[in-house]
Amino acid sequence: MKYALIFLLLSVVTIGKANRIDGLQNEADIEKFIVSVDNDIRKNMDRWPVKILSNQELLTATKFVSATHAQLAASWIKADLNDDGQTDLIAYTKLYGVLIVMDTGKDSYQVIRLKSFPSLPFVGVGKTGGRTVLLAQHSDCGDYDASKNRAAKRPDTLIYKFGQFVELDHSPANDDIASVTIFTGLCALGPCQSYKLVVEANGQARYVAGTEIPKQGVFTGQLIPSKTNQIMGLVNYMKVKDMEDRYQPGCIMDGGGWQLVVTFKNGAEKQIVDFNGGGTFGLEALYVLMDEIAKTQTWKQIK
Repeated sequence: MKYALIFLLLSVVTIGKANRIDGLQNEADIEKFIVSVDNDIRKNMDRWPVKILSNQELLTATKFVSATHAQLAASWIKADLNDDGQTDLIAYTKLYGVLIVMDTGKDSYQVIRLKSFPSLPFVGVGKTGGRTVLLAQHSDCGDYDASKNRAAKRPDTLIYKFGQFVELDHSPANDDIASVTIFTGLCALGPCQSYKLVVEANGQARYVAGTEIPKQGVFTGQLIPSKTNQIMGLVNYMKVKDMEDRYQPGCIMDGGGWQLVVTFKNGAEKQIVDFNGGGTFGLEALYVLMDEIAKTQTWKQIK
């Protein structure tokens, strides 16, 4: 009950300077705004337009049908999500899942696609320890029975860190990490992009581009310190040593899976296999950051 009562799904007035989000009044405004601030969405508008869910569609999509959720349902929320005095946006969409738009200053915005597997999460805004957090509840696609009204699971408490929303942890690890490696391409129902990316603590990176990637081969590059620190910081924040070795939901979707290998300077390793890439919000955030490196880093081909 503690968590259910702190969902705040009303527009929040901030004390900072007004931004473009403050002026959004309806679904049409929000749809146009999201398209204007996300290049990838803008490029694919003809095939995959942005469409905000209605409140009833939201309840159906999140699979929570309790009276409490029916009262709280809101297909878009305006609130300051990282306590910087600027209004941010949460929007439920039909094709892109939960989109969060963060004001990053100087009329710039970051669009985050919140983990929507195994189901679209029901998201609220709350406070803990004086900090703003998101409360995200998933249903399990493996045991969902549409004929039953079942209680929502305890929500994950998320905080904006490392440029993403991850599970709040009050005592993150401080391990000496030698390297972080991801493999992607664990697809169950057909071919998908596959690659290997290794990021070392000194910022050296190695990228092996495999199937379904236009330019295949082996590449090397040097990351800027802030990007390296972001990766190492997130892995420690998640306390990866304490995480499960396998994350496998009760249903199969061909969203592509990931394997994570963290090597520590004492020689120890932690390996995680994450089917469908939806193990935790922290893991999803790490995949997003690593995928961004794979796609945007300046690489030198060596093979």
